Amino acid sequence: MGETVGLFLTGLNDYQERLKEDALKRAKHLGFELDVQLADNDAQRQINQIKTAIERRAATRTTAIMVCPVSENALSAAGRSAVVAGLDWVLLNRSADYLEALRQEFPRQVIFTVLPDQMEIGRIQGYQVRALAPPGERVLCITGRAETWSAGLRLAGLKEIAASVNPITDIDGSWTSEGARRAVDEWLEVEGRKGSIGAFVAQNDDMALGTRQALRDAIARWSLPLGAVPIIGCDGSPRFGQRLVRERRLACTVAVSSSSGPALDWLHRARTGSERPPTQVVLAVTSFPAIEELGRRAG
Repeated sequence: MGETVGLFLTGLNDYQERLKEDALKRAKHLGFELDVQLADNDAQRQINQIKTAIERRAATRTTAIMVCPVSENALSAAGRSAVVAGLDWVLLNRSADYLEALRQEFPRQVIFTVLPDQMEIGRIQGYQVRALAPPGERVLCITGRAETWSAGLRLAGLKEIAASVNPITDIDGSWTSEGARRAVDEWLEVEGRKGSIGAFVAQNDDMALGTRQALRDAIARWSLPLGAVPIIGCDGSPRFGQRLVRERRLACTVAVSSSSGPALDWLHRARTGSERPPTQVVLAVTSFPAIEELGRRAG
């Protein structure tokens, strides 16, 4: 058995599945073994999985931990334990303040994160709102877990671009379709009749689908005029988010590439001594479809 990399994912929505598939493909090409574990969106379960992997590192020949955190701040102690035990530590899609301190304290270890440009995701969604929503109408943003770093940056980017034109309210959808459905349903029951709504902005495509179901329920239950209100998503894989846009189930999404393959590439470079990664490896993101096309459609 070769060198093993532990891959710890939040669960298996479309984007997490992409992380798994991309990592398996790159690991085979680079000569890594991969141990994939799912946390079912339970932060404590993820911590326990990582703790067990650290304890069993010698038997499994594990040399690195890659984790897409359920809650990045909850992993500070786990990250330190991994590095103290001699393992490399890689975050996917998130960042955390403790990374830079670990890098300074353990300069021989490979410690970094690979993530999409989270602030730019929010900005793109802001431009999508401005292309699709009438000025002055309310916008509801369905965020991931409120305490997560990525959710906060995406919301800040959205507000930076769109808040001066459309008042923005945010609710926590917990990154899941069902969490978004419940949160939007509860919000509409209280706020749905208080004025026009210009757009619903979900921070991933799963929550966008949950939002769509909540709107359908609200139309049937309360006859709210929501059928034409655009729903904006994020992640934009060709087989899921982009397909939902082509089927007109979503108005648009943000295309985000997988972070697991690039993370393994950087680990391999560090192993071969060719190059060590920076603290943050930032991936580009794009609107799907392009903002200009959305403007033409709206016009």
